[in-house]
Amino acid sequence: MLRLSVAFFTKRRVGRVTTPGTIKSDHPFILGGDSAMEQAFYWSKTLPKSLKNLVSLRAATLIGCPF
Repeated sequence: MLRLSVAFFTKRRVGRVTTPGTIKSDHPFILGGDSAMEQAFYWSKTLPKSLKNLVSLRAATLIGCPF
């Protein structure tokens, strides 16, 4: 059930089911920690949303993230 919900929300947000999401769905503690970090980043008010998107894109580019 957890795998299906992760696949649904990942596909809704990214447009496809990603490998990291599939792997994390098999490990609930890792998924919980990663989800908490993502939510803290998403709901933080320190930076404007447009700048947060640029920072996220830059970080993904630096580590070679394909999505």
